[in-house]
Amino acid sequence: MGVFASEKKSVLLVHNLSEKLLLLKDTLSDFVRVYAVKSGKAAMRSLKMVQGINLIMLDLDIQDMTGYEFLDFLKNSGEYRDIRVAVLTSSPQQEIEKKLKSYSNVTGLIDTSSEAREIREMTGEFLGIQASSIEKGI
Repeated sequence: MGVFASEKKSVLLVHNLSEKLLLLKDTLSDFVRVYAVKSGKAAMRSLKMVQGINLIMLDLDIQDMTGYEFLDFLKNSGEYRDIRVAVLTSSPQQEIEKKLKSYSNVTGLIDTSSEAREIREMTGEFLGIQASSIEKGI
């Protein structure tokens, strides 16, 4: 049956590379509502303008601030601290995982070099969407 537009969960993609943003948006847009921005400040504006963001997919290397600074902003805000965050990385490392442990809203890492199917499945898992609902073409 698939996911109807009104039932779609919302994802905020924050990545400094336009090509990666477009690729991720294309990978996810048939089963989630995607808002894509390249900087921390744009992400902050998006949070204020868009109600009901369910997941933030955050690259740690973003424009105008670090991903950690953006995570600190979320952690210290009353309004946004409970939004789940999936950290986008091209090479998951133990060092990154250790640093992220202090952020309770970080749900996990997504390796951006993974196949589109894996990225879709992980995103669906973080959002609590059944696998059958994220299959392309449904």
